[in-house]
Amino acid sequence: MKSETYEQALRRGTQILKQSKIPEPRFEAELFLSYVLDTSRIHLLIDQNLEMTEEQKKRYDQCLLKRSHHQPYAQIVGKKEFMGLDFIVTPDVLIPRPDTENIVENALQVLKTMPQQKVRVLDLCCGSGAIGISIAYYEKKAVVTGADLSVDALKIAKANAQRNRTDISLIQSDLFQDLSELYDLIVTNPPYIPTREIDELSSDVKDFEPKMALDGGETGLDFYQSIFLKASDYLTPGGMIICECGWNQVNAITCIAKKYDFSVQKVIRDLSGLDRGVVCRRLSH
Repeated sequence: MKSETYEQALRRGTQILKQSKIPEPRFEAELFLSYVLDTSRIHLLIDQNLEMTEEQKKRYDQCLLKRSHHQPYAQIVGKKEFMGLDFIVTPDVLIPRPDTENIVENALQVLKTMPQQKVRVLDLCCGSGAIGISIAYYEKKAVVTGADLSVDALKIAKANAQRNRTDISLIQSDLFQDLSELYDLIVTNPPYIPTREIDELSSDVKDFEPKMALDGGETGLDFYQSIFLKASDYLTPGGMIICECGWNQVNAITCIAKKYDFSVQKVIRDLSGLDRGVVCRRLSH
């Protein structure tokens, strides 16, 4: 196998990714090469005339091949940064998105307003555990439970809790079905893509991420209906729900929340200024 310098590898990788219509092909080629070499992107430029070993070239080529088929970068390298923490990701869980950090930050703000010494938090549809683990990491008074229907997702969440040195409970449950405690705050990023729109998603998402974490039913609102229908039975009086949602779903979710005696306290917007979630309070009777 012919040896290849870092710069030659980057040029070749950029061309392969460009032909596969990967956005920012040079940037991603640099990311993959720095991952394989276990070095920084800066060092690739400084050491551009160094040659790769055969094993490094083989691993780099494997990464390029997977990415050229539009497998997400995070799945290929097996991890994703979220809220400054490192999370394991596999095809069994949704890859944590930067916009979801706004949901976590709002949850942390809400928790700071709660006077209790210990606040019980439920991460419903927890997937990789990114939301609940981040809350547990940054708010020490939070006692966090993660619930998900997928056993495989819960295995990843458990590994992520250990990786980030957080102590959270994990329960397999179809929404609230196998839960029995009361919580002060429920945070959830449920499936909310309308079924008919899933085939219109980018291949990175529709072909590689778990459909059960995406499909929100005909209107995309099935899970919100189910969550708000039962939530009062699992919340303390005045308890809160924070939901992530699609940019065009806030009005519909507001109606659902009101129907089940919740008031929308705040609309959360993402980094682009689009609606991305709601903060709701249970009305006490």
